Amino acid sequence: MTIEEFKNQMKESANEFFTTTAKGAIVSGMRGTVLPALKEVADPFVAKLKADATTESGWVKFRDGVFLPGLIFAAYWLLEKLLDKMSAADDTATADADSQDKAQEGSDAPAAQPEQA
Repeated sequence: MTIEEFKNQMKESANEFFTTTAKGAIVSGMRGTVLPALKEVADPFVAKLKADATTESGWVKFRDGVFLPGLIFAAYWLLEKLLDKMSAADDTATADADSQDKAQEGSDAPAAQPEQA
């Protein structure tokens, strides 16, 4: 097997795997698993930063007490909002695909041709 054949097989596999359903599952998994895990890691870290800030002075106090905790909070908030938007977009795309599938199901009668109408 050459590297080109391997690359082509990987491309075909990726096209089959990354369906709308798989993408939605990834986003919901990140929202349900990764985000809470990040929160569990960030909370003690921010608490330690704020505790250290009480013994510091000057810019270091500002860095540990305000800047870094604010930066961590803002990054977490932004990631949460992005995942919410992505999951809402996935829900809309799934609903649109479902409505198209139902519209195509219709009746068992053949579609009328323009010259038959």
